[in-house]
Amino acid sequence: MSFTFNLVVTGAGTFFSRLLGFARDASIAWLLGAGAMADVFSLALRLPYVVRRLLGEGSLSLGLTTVCVSRGQKGAGRLALAVLWQIALLLAPVVAAGVFFAPELVDLLSPGIEPWIRPDAVLFFRLCLPYIWLAALSAACMAGLHARDHFILPGLSPSVFNCVLLTGAALSALYRLSPREAALLLAIAVPVAGLAQFTLQFPMLHTLARSETDAPPREAVVHSLRALPAGLLATAVPQIAFVLACIPASLLGEGHLSSLFYAERLLEFPLGLTAAALGMSTTPVLAAAVAKGPRAMSRNTSAAIGLALCLSLPATAGLAAVGSPLVRLLFAHGAFSTHASELTTLYLYAVLPCLPAYAVLRPLITACHTAPLRFSLVSCSLVSLGITLGTGFFFTVQMDLTAGPALGIDAGLLMQTGLLWLIVSRRFPLRPSWHTIALVTAASLAVYGVAAVPAFTLDSPLLSLGLAVPAGLIAFISLIWPARNDIRGMAKILHQSSLQGGS
Repeated sequence: MSFTFNLVVTGAGTFFSRLLGFARDASIAWLLGAGAMADVFSLALRLPYVVRRLLGEGSLSLGLTTVCVSRGQKGAGRLALAVLWQIALLLAPVVAAGVFFAPELVDLLSPGIEPWIRPDAVLFFRLCLPYIWLAALSAACMAGLHARDHFILPGLSPSVFNCVLLTGAALSALYRLSPREAALLLAIAVPVAGLAQFTLQFPMLHTLARSETDAPPREAVVHSLRALPAGLLATAVPQIAFVLACIPASLLGEGHLSSLFYAERLLEFPLGLTAAALGMSTTPVLAAAVAKGPRAMSRNTSAAIGLALCLSLPATAGLAAVGSPLVRLLFAHGAFSTHASELTTLYLYAVLPCLPAYAVLRPLITACHTAPLRFSLVSCSLVSLGITLGTGFFFTVQMDLTAGPALGIDAGLLMQTGLLWLIVSRRFPLRPSWHTIALVTAASLAVYGVAAVPAFTLDSPLLSLGLAVPAGLIAFISLIWPARNDIRGMAKILHQSSLQGGS
C-alpha cells in the first residue's frame, strides 16, 4: 500500500479512537470528578497510559519496524513474532516487580498524596500495571503488521481499548456504583482492554508469519532488541514528562493530579492526528530511505516535518480558542466541579505550546534511529527529562505557580526538539518549506482570532463550539488555499517514496 493510503487509514482509526477517548474521559470525569479518588485513579493510569502511547501507537514500531522492513516481505512477520516472545519473557519479571513495589512507586510519583487514600492508590496501581505487559505484546504485533504493510487492524487497536473502558464506565453508571467502586471496576478493565488489543492483532501476525519462508537468524532478533531502548526512550520523553509532572503537581493539593490528567487527554486528539498517525505512516518510509543515502533522508524527513507543522499549528490554535468550552462540555458534569473545570483549562492552556514540538519529534526521532544516532537519542532524552523535572519544581515550588508542572513539560519537550533538530541537521540538511509553514502559522493565528470570539463570549459551551469550530475551519481553508499545492507536494514526496519501496 502507498503512504497516502496508510496515512488515511491510520488517521481515520486514530480519529475514531480519539472520539471514543473523549467519551471515555468524559465518563470517568462524570463518575469520579476531580477529587481525591480521581487523583489516585489517574495516578494508577499514568504508567499504563505511558506504555499505551509509547508502544500501542507506533513508538515501538519506530525501532522494530525499521529492522523488520530491512528483512523484507519474506521475513518481517516471523522476525516480529520472535521479538514478541522475547519481549514477553523479558518484560514479565519487570511488571511483576512493579506490582510488588507498587507502594514505593506510588510514594515516588506522588509524594504529596493523602495517607487515607494511599491504600486505594496502591491497589489501583497494581491492578493497572499488567496492562504494560499486554501492551508491549500488542505493539510487537503492530510493528510486524506495519512492516508487512497492514495498517487497518493496528489502527483499530486504540479504539478497542477505549471501548472496553467505556463498557466499564457504563456498568458503573448502570449499577450506581460509588466513586471508589467505579474506580475499582475501571482499574480492572485496563488489563482486560490490553488483552483485547493483543487478541485483535495476534492472529493476523501469526498467519502472515506462517506464510513466510525466511526464518529470522538469532542475530536479527538480538539486533532488534538492542535497537529498541534508544528509540523507545526518545519517543517516551513526552509521556515520561507528564509522569514526572505528577511529582510537583501532587504537592499542590487535591485535584491537581486528575486535572493535569484530563488536560493531557484533551491534548491527545490533535496529537493522535499529527504525531501518532503521521509517525506510524512515515516510519516505514524513512526506514527504507536511509539505504538511499543522505539526500533521500533529507528530502523525506523535511517533508514529514513540514506536514507535522502544517497539521499541528492550526490544531494548537483551534484548541487554544475552544479549550474552555470544550472542557466544560466534556467534563463539567456529575462529580466534576467548577473549580475542577477551571484547573483543567489552566493546565490545558499551559501545555499547548509543546504540541507542535511534539508533532515534529516523531520524524526527528525516526531519522536519528535509522541514521543511526542512538547515543544522541539517549543523551538528548535524559537532558530533556532532567529539564522537565527541574523546571517543573522551580516554577511550582520556587515561583509558586499552579501551572508549574505543565511549564516543566513545555521546557523539556522544546529542549528535546531543538537538540534533535541540531543533531539531525548535522548529518543531513533539513529544508522544510518555510514559506508554507509561515503561511500556515498566519492562518492558524487567524483561526484563533475567529474561533475565540464565540468561544469566549457565549455561555453555552455547545453553542460556542458549534459556531467556533466551523468558523475556524472556514477561515483556515480560505487562508491556506494558496499553499495547497505545497502541502500536497510534501505528501507526494512521501507517497512516491513509499511506492519506490519506502513502505
